[in-house]
Amino acid sequence: MFFKWMKQCDVRNILVSYAFFKTTESLEKLFNELEWYPKNLIIDSGAFSVWSRGLNIDIDKYANFCLNVNDKLSKKTNINIVNLDVLPGKFGQFPIGIERKESAEKGWQNMLYLESKGLKV
Repeated sequence: MFFKWMKQCDVRNILVSYAFFKTTESLEKLFNELEWYPKNLIIDSGAFSVWSRGLNIDIDKYANFCLNVNDKLSKKTNINIVNLDVLPGKFGQFPIGIERKESAEKGWQNMLYLESKGLKV
């Protein structure tokens, strides 16, 4: 498993995607089984991966995931939360100006919302 190799190499910084770890328990279980935590754990929404498949991420579920990770793992590793990005247009098509502007504005609103939940984004 890739994480075992990271433990062996004492990798200090790891980025994990909410798109692949939907529950805090699955992430916590992984590190507990390894008996190892990176110095810095970066939680990314996985917005691009989801967007490229034509899907969306529920911001409340992402916020709860981040809050739970912070709650359960922050004593063992530094937690860094990445905003829930909003990508413009549709995958495979060049976005027009208004789509880029709207995605930037929505991304900003997402950051403010996550911060209102107590997350440092």
